[in-house]
Amino acid sequence: MRKLALILSGTVLVLLVYFGVRTVQIYDVSPRFLAAALLKKLELDSSAVSQFFVPPVKYAERTLDGVLESDHPRLLLPALRSWQGSGIAPSMARRIANYQSQDVLYDTRRSCAIEKLMSQLVCWLGTGDAKKARQAIDFLLHRPSGQLDAKGRPVDSWEWALAFDLLLLSPRMTVAEADSIRSILRGNLRAYLQVLDDESVSLWHGRSSAAAQAWILAVTIHSEANPEDDLLLRRAQGHFQQTIEAMALTEAWPEGYNYWINSRAMLLVLAGSAYINALQDSYNSGAVLTILRRIGLWTIYATRPDGRIEALADEGPRVDLKDETRRVIDLLAQTTRDASLSTYSKYLKKLRGSESYYRDYQWGFLLFNDPTVPALPGVTPGSLHGLKT
Repeated sequence: MRKLALILSGTVLVLLVYFGVRTVQIYDVSPRFLAAALLKKLELDSSAVSQFFVPPVKYAERTLDGVLESDHPRLLLPALRSWQGSGIAPSMARRIANYQSQDVLYDTRRSCAIEKLMSQLVCWLGTGDAKKARQAIDFLLHRPSGQLDAKGRPVDSWEWALAFDLLLLSPRMTVAEADSIRSILRGNLRAYLQVLDDESVSLWHGRSSAAAQAWILAVTIHSEANPEDDLLLRRAQGHFQQTIEAMALTEAWPEGYNYWINSRAMLLVLAGSAYINALQDSYNSGAVLTILRRIGLWTIYATRPDGRIEALADEGPRVDLKDETRRVIDLLAQTTRDASLSTYSKYLKKLRGSESYYRDYQWGFLLFNDPTVPALPGVTPGSLHGLKT
């Protein structure tokens, strides 16, 4: 009986090892991740035990590529750095005047009527209403920074980071409030970095998105008053650089356009914008700028005569160029100042009208659409006829 029990125990152990190895191979997770998940399933994941499964820290000894800009905003709209935060910013007033001169239908008051963080922020920038800045600050202070996904990671930290980056210009934000918001976002950043330090997240799935969000957060929250921020910034750059190097090889998203535009594009393009705007004397900024431009050109080249994207891989409904594409193209055009991308934005406007920006993202038009980026001469407005790059 004892011999049978030993045989059965040995068999179970062999099977556990076999299926553990197969799980690691098939799902591209590390043994550390698998063990931690098993402990959690068995409700044995106490803090003391969990410490044994924390992955080693990566890029701690990395030298930062470039010098971080001391002033805000760092993610985009660097012209706002000279603004003192009172009234309407001159650069925003000029942008709105340019919309009007180009017959672009834009009304800041639409954002003012929506009680959400980004809408209140844009209302403040577009009207100079300091009360809206106060409301946006209160959002950051009293509401969680987005929902968490199944692994406990915040999925829309980039919006909170973008809002914080701009709201630091407001005289309505106190030093204590800024420190409190930084502390919340710093916790999100640590969570991303711990996930990235492990080997269980694949490059073309969650790793690229997590790396982009980590870099956006690190750039935004960095403060000379907190010594840890230097380390967090270097680590985040190391992880995001891995994604940049991969995209330099592919110049398109291997999983196809639908995955790109729905889940990755906004994060990675904003992170690329941060690389350009937040760093001085960066060795890699030229390469990042080239990658951003070529990502935009991929979209143009893949556009079919029927106004859809040519299928590349596992495609879904957003190959119709509705809702998501234009804000990404606008941010690419603003960052690269490429006339072909500005021309393509106007094509999307004519193709999809109000649906070229999803209704919940329309706050982004003022931030992303730069009307001073010229269109290509010789191209029929709203079309791609004559477009050559």
